[in-house]
Amino acid sequence: MEDSINDYVFIDGVHLLKDKLLVMAKKVGIPNVAEHYLYFLTHHAFMYKMNDLMEEVSEIRDQYQFAPIPNPKPAPGSDKYNSNYTPLFESRDEKARKAYKKMSLDEKIEVLRISLQLLRLKNKLLFPKQNCWIGIYLVVRDRLDSILKPKDFYEIFAKNCMPSDWPEKLKITDSTLSTLSRYIKAEDREFVYYEMEENPFKDLCNEFWKKLSDIILTKD
Repeated sequence: MEDSINDYVFIDGVHLLKDKLLVMAKKVGIPNVAEHYLYFLTHHAFMYKMNDLMEEVSEIRDQYQFAPIPNPKPAPGSDKYNSNYTPLFESRDEKARKAYKKMSLDEKIEVLRISLQLLRLKNKLLFPKQNCWIGIYLVVRDRLDSILKPKDFYEIFAKNCMPSDWPEKLKITDSTLSTLSRYIKAEDREFVYYEMEENPFKDLCNEFWKKLSDIILTKD
């Protein structure tokens, strides 16, 4: 039997089968990534009044020991498919993305600089080589600015957000991001970093996003 439109969940600009997204949420094993998936599954369940899906989401939330989400009322007309549907609640990641988009360029550079300082201060072992800038780029591109190109990241952000005490051997150069294809397999390059089958910078990406999103959401 063919899939109906309400079997697809609109997430990060693409449509994914809800069953596939459920499996991803169950197996990803990283709480903040699972929460990202569950956010979209939850408002999809409310949108189409899918009690069975809501039960599955609740089970996965229990798996990660997340607090229960109160059941908001569906928006008027939410029983019909609408790609412009605005959810009644936002995930932490979405709030950070929206706050970042409202920032000036100087503010964006500042939050990146502070996040890098915290990373070096508390998680120095996650950034042992210059090529780790690839992980930083993936986070900014996949979480905050989907059209950001490596060259623009280097010229506009990376050169300006490096802390003054950044180790010389770890400083980014104009060729650092050109090595991305050596580390990210071709079959993974079409995915955002947290959906890649193999991301060699996985731990770095997860920790950097945690710090970066914290800074963005607490910035005055």
